[in-house]
Amino acid sequence: MIVPSMVGTETAERDYPGISDAIVDDQAIRRYEQPEDLVGLLVFLAARESAFVTGQTILIDGGRTFL
Repeated sequence: MIVPSMVGTETAERDYPGISDAIVDDQAIRRYEQPEDLVGLLVFLAARESAFVTGQTILIDGGRTFL
């Protein structure tokens, strides 16, 4: 399972105005997550090299959970 933070999309900005500032303040990497930030993990999980990865929850949230 992939667990992202709030991803910067037009919908997120429309439905939650100003949310990017609040999120950025609460995470280690001080920028708003973009859809492109998920690509590397998705490519890896779709590739043959991840064939032995099972039953994992992978946080991809800029260190928000860490803090």
